[in-house]
Amino acid sequence: TFKGDALGLPRSIFNFSVMGTRTGLGAEKLLGDSLINPSNIEGSRNRLVLDTAFWQQNWLSQPGLNIATRTGVFDLSADFINTGNAGQLLNSSFGLDPNMTGNFTASTFPQNGTGVVATLDNRPAFNDTAPLTLKLGLIQGDVNSQTQPFNQGVLNIAEGQWQPEAGSAYKIGVWQKRGNGLPDIHGGYLSAEHNLFAQGAQSIDGFIRASAARGSTSLGLNRYLSAGFNWQAPLANRPDDYLTVGFGGLQLQPTGQIERLFEAAYIIKLSPRIYLQPDIQYIQHPNGNLPNAWVCIVRLHIEYGTQYDRPQRP
Repeated sequence: TFKGDALGLPRSIFNFSVMGTRTGLGAEKLLGDSLINPSNIEGSRNRLVLDTAFWQQNWLSQPGLNIATRTGVFDLSADFINTGNAGQLLNSSFGLDPNMTGNFTASTFPQNGTGVVATLDNRPAFNDTAPLTLKLGLIQGDVNSQTQPFNQGVLNIAEGQWQPEAGSAYKIGVWQKRGNGLPDIHGGYLSAEHNLFAQGAQSIDGFIRASAARGSTSLGLNRYLSAGFNWQAPLANRPDDYLTVGFGGLQLQPTGQIERLFEAAYIIKLSPRIYLQPDIQYIQHPNGNLPNAWVCIVRLHIEYGTQYDRPQRP
C-alpha cells in the first residue's frame, strides 16, 4: 500500500496484494458438500491469485461532506454487508451474505473480482466515523475468473449506514445480480450492532442480521438470520481476550429445508502480535440433508506491520 502524492494524486491510496491458498478440502471431506464452509479461509484448491489491486481516491473532504471512490480488484465485504462484532467468528455465513455466496460466485475470498464503489458520508471534522453513510457499488457478478471481468455478469449494490453513537451501527442494503446467461437474482439485508454493556476494560456488543434473496432457480439460499454477541475481557485479569458467540439459520431453496448453526470462539492474546483462537461449531442439517456435525478449529493469528488493538478478520 502506498499514497498517491508522488504521482500527483493527493488524498489517494494504491493497494496491491497477492494471496496463496493451499487446501486439503477438509470441510468437504469431513462435513460434506455444504454451501456454507465452517472455515472462512479454506480455499477451493491450491493456487496463487491476485487478492487486491485498487485505487482509492478521496475526491472531496470537508466537514459534513466526504466523497470517495475505490476502483479495481477488492473484496466486496470490505465495503458492504459486514458485521464488525461477528468478525471473529470463522463460519463463512457470518461474513459476506450467504444469500450471495450460496447463489453465485461473489467477489470475496478466495477470489476477488473487479468493480467500483462510491462512498458519500457526512463525517464531521476530526472524527473517524460518520453518522450517515451511503455506498453504491458496481461489481463483477460471477468471479469464475479474474480475466474478462465484464463478461461474467454484474452486481449492483447500495447500502445505507447510520451510526448514531460509538458502538452502534445500523445498515440496510439492496442488490441485484444479472447477466452471464443466468437468471437474475435480487435481495436485501438489514443489520444492527449495539453496545450492551461497558465498564472499565469489559464491554459486550450485540449484533443481528437478516437477509433474503429471490430469483434463483437452482439450489441455493433465500433467507438468512444470525445474531450473537462479542464480549471483550470475559476474564477480568485478561483485558485483551475476546469471547464471540453466534447463532444462525439458513433456508435453502427450492426445498425449504433449514440449516442451523451455533459457534463460539475465544481469542487469547499471547503477545502484542500473536493470538490463539480455539473455535467450536455445531451445524444442524448442513446443506439441509447432511448429518449434524461438530466442528473444532484452532487458529493461530500472527500480525506484522501495523499493530492493531485486536486481530482482524482475514
